Amino acid sequence: MSIFQVDQCADSKKLVDSCAREGHAEVYRFPKRLRGYRDPDVLNAVLPRGHTLVTTDRDIHTEYAEHFPTSHAGVVIVATNSVAGTLTTRRVMRILAEFKRSFPDWHRVSLQNSVIEVTEDGVQVWKVAGGRMERSVYLEFRVADWSMSLVRALQQNAQVSVIGDNQSETSDSCGG
Repeated sequence: MSIFQVDQCADSKKLVDSCAREGHAEVYRFPKRLRGYRDPDVLNAVLPRGHTLVTTDRDIHTEYAEHFPTSHAGVVIVATNSVAGTLTTRRVMRILAEFKRSFPDWHRVSLQNSVIEVTEDGVQVWKVAGGRMERSVYLEFRVADWSMSLVRALQQNAQVSVIGDNQSETSDSCGG
């Protein structure tokens, strides 16, 4: 079973409880001991533990790419393309529910080494390469077979740690 950790931006009892009721993943609220910590410190605390981080911070991966280890459990960014209003917990839950509805096997796919951004319109996938984020693919939900392309992109990103280990690359994360 996958383990997800919401960050301070996405921390909501309602969101965590809703995900837990589905029974496909363990989801944890943001730890009180990390409240007020900077993003690099949160990344350093969460990613090496094997928990996929869930956030609404749309820039966390680009601003702090150097703090992502080459091998990590993944990050899910929930964002909106709408210019109207703010990204409320209710909207986050709707975006995630629609994603899960249209991709029923979401909980069976590894997010290892991937950063994905899910919006109302599609999903973008990135990977860490040399301390930088590289976009792997953008997939619009209205395009047929987008989910199969997503699975392929995630599988390719998951292979980064295998290749890196064979080439003696380090996967240590930087301190903040």
